[in-house]
Amino acid sequence: VVDQASLTYVWDLNGDGIYERSSTGPRLPMRFEREGSYTIRCLVRDKDLGELLLTREISVSGRPPALTSFELLDPPPYSEGQPLRFKVNATDPDVITYLFDFDGDGLFEVTSDTPEVRHPLPDEGFYEVRARAQDASGFVEASLTLQVANAPPSIEIDTGEAVGEGEDLEITITARDPGPQDLVTLVVDLQGQEQVIELMPGASRRFTLPTQDNGLISVVVNA
Repeated sequence: VVDQASLTYVWDLNGDGIYERSSTGPRLPMRFEREGSYTIRCLVRDKDLGELLLTREISVSGRPPALTSFELLDPPPYSEGQPLRFKVNATDPDVITYLFDFDGDGLFEVTSDTPEVRHPLPDEGFYEVRARAQDASGFVEASLTLQVANAPPSIEIDTGEAVGEGEDLEITITARDPGPQDLVTLVVDLQGQEQVIELMPGASRRFTLPTQDNGLISVVVNA
């Protein structure tokens, strides 16, 4: 009859031949930090120095990252075209890849090796932004909702080089707006002649203004 109380157990938990743990019973709690295959050896000894070597191969599967939060670091209000800082808080022993869906189409168009990204939202409206933390074992997701306000347009006026009296002056007016789909309405006043035009952001309109006498020419544009 084996006296169980006389048995001791020493363990090699990583297959390197070194028995780094010991226990007084046949069970040993163990936590593996990484997935993979492990060779576990247990050397059982009795009081008479008899030994029995037990070996077992085990496979440890990985888990997806643990995602604790997804946050927007910039305080409101938010404007279209404004670069915003988003951050995913996730942990995992393995390398984590971070993916972001900013337009709500279900496609994660931005991939990052770091948990924090800076990204603008192009137009006014409500947005649901999704984030994914992913490793080789799977992924977890989180989302947040925010409202983006309209931003005012701006105007660029290029009158080129100075011209002499009697020559035509070429004037180029370009509309700018953080929202790429926002149609910009401009009221153009050239020497008291007013007209209304509409331009998409980045588009330009050229005007030719004849000159007569030496002096200043009035060009007023309002958006």
